[in-house]
Amino acid sequence: METEFQKLDPVRQERAKEYAAIRRRFWLSDTALSGIYISLWLFTGWASKITEAISNGQGTNGFSWWITLLIVSGLIAIPFRILMLPLSYYSGFILPHHYDLSTQTTRGWVIDLIKGLVISLVLGIPLLVGFYWLIRISPNTWWIWAASGFTLFTVVLAVLAPVILMPIFFKLKPLGEEYKNLAEKLLAQAKRAGTHVRGVYTFDMSRRTRAATDSSSALRSQ
Repeated sequence: METEFQKLDPVRQERAKEYAAIRRRFWLSDTALSGIYISLWLFTGWASKITEAISNGQGTNGFSWWITLLIVSGLIAIPFRILMLPLSYYSGFILPHHYDLSTQTTRGWVIDLIKGLVISLVLGIPLLVGFYWLIRISPNTWWIWAASGFTLFTVVLAVLAPVILMPIFFKLKPLGEEYKNLAEKLLAQAKRAGTHVRGVYTFDMSRRTRAATDSSSALRSQ
């Protein structure tokens, strides 16, 4: 008896394996380049030299420590982003289109990239400054407070992401009347789990990718 797996198109299976292998190679390349780039900054002492130059250039008072931190971090992060941009564009846009997995336009990809960078700055800057602030005020136990803070941040972000972050990238719409029974079941399940939600919404992923179903649903927490 022929199984469901055997009924799958062997050509598509082969292309899927090929795509996955290429994605792994890109991941390894990204990891290797990131390691080399960070190693250059660490072992050449560039970060220390730039920090010292910034402090000396501002007289005895200099910048506040957190301003110096952000300047040095920007000098490290911006060239890295520029260096990795061609790789990101090829792996995130060209390659999925080559395998007919993406429906996103170049404009849409650029807009999503900019949105992601803005969100990274909004979330990353406070975390970075807070991390070094903990090291300054608690040099012996900073790692305990940092781990606790990161755990709390992860929990809060998981709750707020469907409400704040997802609408930035996707247009959320309430489930229509034709899916009323499904919405009621999902809300009842959430209630049994002790989770308060505002409703059940759908978001269309087909404008970006064919790698997922045409539409997905999400519960938005109160």
